[in-house]
Amino acid sequence: MFERAGTAYVYIIYGMYHCLNISSPEEGAGVLIRALQPLTGIETMRIFRKGGATLKQTDLCNGPGRLCQAFSITKTTFDKHDLHAGEALWLEDDSAGPSEFTIVESPRIGINPKSHDAESVRRPWRYYIMGCPDVSKKDKVAELVHGSTVSTVRAASGGSSSRGRRKTLDWALQQ
Repeated sequence: MFERAGTAYVYIIYGMYHCLNISSPEEGAGVLIRALQPLTGIETMRIFRKGGATLKQTDLCNGPGRLCQAFSITKTTFDKHDLHAGEALWLEDDSAGPSEFTIVESPRIGINPKSHDAESVRRPWRYYIMGCPDVSKKDKVAELVHGSTVSTVRAASGGSSSRGRRKTLDWALQQ
């Protein structure tokens, strides 16, 4: 996570699941990619995913370990991979996607309150697109709250909230 912004950082959790982070401009900072909406290559994702043949399309990539399985992302294959110039794995602007969408900001999930201080548990460091069926766990309370916790952003603008904090992955790559 100390590499150039836009570099993949792949690590293993629980001794068996891979997770994909993307380094961001701040030193030591990154974004955990928790889910994505599969649009193409779905049959290949089904082959890579354990039990993929029987999964609903929305369940192929709806968690960090599941996403890595579906894309065959491992520490060996993609750790420190440059996503700016990658040929096998890269990020790109989805100009065909919606021009506006609502970002939900909520506390992270899966954080053990017994091993983290209360402030760390409550920090709103999890973001997802409201209404996306591929999100693993939705925060219904955060979705009901409007104002500082939910922001409508323009995909083409790089997207920033009312407080000026940017919420889209393409921002990390523009820096």
